[in-house]
Amino acid sequence: MSSLTIVLPLKNSAKHLSSFLDSLKKQDNQDFILSIVDGTSADNTLETIKKYNFNLKIISRKDISAEDRMNKFSKK
Repeated sequence: MSSLTIVLPLKNSAKHLSSFLDSLKKQDNQDFILSIVDGTSADNTLETIKKYNFNLKIISRKDISAEDRMNKFSKK
């Protein structure tokens, strides 16, 4: 079991997401779960994330704000 969880709230973030994921891939510690909390993106956000070989947990539901998105993660 991973000792670290990285929670990333997103919505339509494909344009800038690759630089973050590339940086995350270069980290020495790769023992983490990347938890994506997506507000039902209409772009290629989820497809971009899935191209990387991370231990993923994805929650994708319609929301009204980033705060609402994070609340969905905490209620999972």
